[in-house]
Amino acid sequence: FVRDPDGPYEILGLASDATDDEIKARYRELVKLHHPDTLISKGVPAEFMIAAEKRLAAVTTAFDTIQKERGRRAKSVEPAS
Repeated sequence: FVRDPDGPYEILGLASDATDDEIKARYRELVKLHHPDTLISKGVPAEFMIAAEKRLAAVTTAFDTIQKERGRRAKSVEPAS
Protein backbone atom coordinates (compact mmCIF):
# COMPACT_ATOMS: atom_id res chain seq x y z
CA PHE A 1 0.00 0.00 0.00
CA VAL A 2 1.44 3.34 -1.08
CA ARG A 3 -0.19 6.51 0.16
CA ASP A 4 -0.51 9.29 -2.39
CA PRO A 5 0.09 12.51 -0.42
CA ASP A 6 -1.22 14.56 -3.31
CA GLY A 7 -4.43 12.63 -3.79
CA PRO A 8 -7.57 14.63 -4.54
CA TYR A 9 -9.30 13.79 -1.25
CA GLU A 10 -6.23 14.71 0.75
CA ILE A 11 -5.91 18.01 -1.09
CA LEU A 12 -9.49 18.82 -0.13
CA GLY A 13 -8.90 17.53 3.39
CA LEU A 14 -11.64 14.91 3.16
CA ALA A 15 -12.00 11.16 3.51
CA SER A 16 -12.64 9.18 0.35
CA ASP A 17 -16.09 8.23 1.65
CA ALA A 18 -17.20 11.88 1.89
CA THR A 19 -20.59 12.58 0.39
CA ASP A 20 -21.00 14.61 -2.78
CA ASP A 21 -22.48 17.44 -0.71
CA GLU A 22 -19.50 17.42 1.68
CA ILE A 23 -17.08 17.52 -1.25
CA LYS A 24 -18.91 20.39 -2.91
CA ALA A 25 -19.10 22.37 0.35
CA ARG A 26 -15.40 21.86 1.07
CA TYR A 27 -14.47 22.84 -2.49
CA ARG A 28 -16.45 26.08 -2.21
CA GLU A 29 -14.90 26.81 1.19
CA LEU A 30 -11.37 26.36 -0.16
CA VAL A 31 -12.06 28.43 -3.28
CA LYS A 32 -13.29 31.32 -1.12
CA LEU A 33 -10.26 30.98 1.14
CA HIS A 34 -7.68 30.98 -1.67
CA HIS A 35 -9.40 33.17 -4.27
CA PRO A 36 -7.21 36.08 -5.42
CA ASP A 37 -10.00 38.65 -4.99
CA THR A 38 -10.47 37.64 -1.35
CA LEU A 39 -6.76 37.79 -0.67
CA ILE A 40 -6.27 41.14 -2.40
CA SER A 41 -9.03 42.62 -0.27
CA LYS A 42 -7.14 41.40 2.81
CA GLY A 43 -3.92 43.02 1.58
CA VAL A 44 -1.77 39.89 1.49
CA PRO A 45 1.75 40.14 0.01
CA ALA A 46 2.39 39.22 -3.64
CA GLU A 47 4.47 36.20 -2.61
CA PHE A 48 1.47 34.78 -0.80
CA MET A 49 -0.75 35.40 -3.82
CA ILE A 50 1.47 33.20 -5.97
CA ALA A 51 1.25 30.35 -3.46
CA ALA A 52 -2.51 30.82 -3.09
CA GLU A 53 -3.01 30.66 -6.86
CA LYS A 54 -1.11 27.37 -6.98
CA ARG A 55 -3.18 26.04 -4.09
CA LEU A 56 -6.41 27.14 -5.80
CA ALA A 57 -5.34 25.33 -8.99
CA ALA A 58 -4.63 22.17 -6.97
CA VAL A 59 -8.03 22.40 -5.24
CA THR A 60 -9.83 22.84 -8.57
CA THR A 61 -7.95 19.93 -10.13
CA ALA A 62 -8.71 17.72 -7.12
CA PHE A 63 -12.41 18.58 -7.28
CA ASP A 64 -12.54 17.89 -11.02
CA THR A 65 -10.74 14.58 -10.54
CA ILE A 66 -13.22 13.46 -7.88
CA GLN A 67 -16.17 14.48 -10.04
CA LYS A 68 -14.84 12.50 -13.00
CA GLU A 69 -14.05 9.51 -10.79
CA ARG A 70 -17.51 9.48 -9.29
CA GLY A 71 -19.11 9.92 -12.69
CA ARG A 72 -17.35 6.81 -13.97
CA ARG A 73 -18.37 4.87 -10.89
CA ALA A 74 -22.01 5.85 -11.32
CA LYS A 75 -22.00 4.60 -14.92
CA SER A 76 -20.41 1.28 -13.98
CA VAL A 77 -23.09 0.64 -11.31
CA GLU A 78 -26.05 1.23 -13.61
CA PRO A 79 -27.81 -1.98 -14.68
CA ALA A 80 -27.31 -3.04 -18.28
CA SER A 81 -30.34 -2.58 -20.53
